[in-house]
Amino acid sequence: MLVIDRWEGEEIKRRKGWLLLYGRRKVGKSFLLRRLTKWDVYATITRSRAALVDGELRPVEEAIRLVVKVLSSGGKAVIDEFQRLNDAHWE
Repeated sequence: MLVIDRWEGEEIKRRKGWLLLYGRRKVGKSFLLRRLTKWDVYATITRSRAALVDGELRPVEEAIRLVVKVLSSGGKAVIDEFQRLNDAHWE
């Protein structure tokens, strides 16, 4: 597989605090994050409103609690497909 490095990669590696990565569908956002960041928890929100965390399907509420715990302890968390979350979780 050929991977073309992009200028955004260095910015993502240096970034501290919150980062919102968005864009059109199928342009490699998730691939970019998986390749360039070291995270403690990576949660993908499914269409059915469950969460895939470390290869295990969990309820969204459980995944959000885990993400909050990781962030509170100074760790890094990724929520992929966050737009699928209910409005209540955005708070």
